[in-house]
Amino acid sequence: MRVRQNLNRPGMAKLLAIADAGNVKAVFVAKLDRLTRGVRDLCELLERFERRGVALVSAAESLDTGRGSRQKRA
Repeated sequence: MRVRQNLNRPGMAKLLAIADAGNVKAVFVAKLDRLTRGVRDLCELLERFERRGVALVSAAESLDTGRGSRQKRA
């Protein structure tokens, strides 16, 4: 399956292991396409990070999933 190919990379496996272990509060990327190029994969990552309380921050897209969502929950 081609979509799965994006997330089955050694660097991604390390990132997911660190996030799953709760060792980070945020993942910072220069551009989203450096993280993944598939919309489905991005959605899966966002859901996974949200379940673990990890924000995704992208400089190029001015995206910060932790800032607004955490303020609303408080």
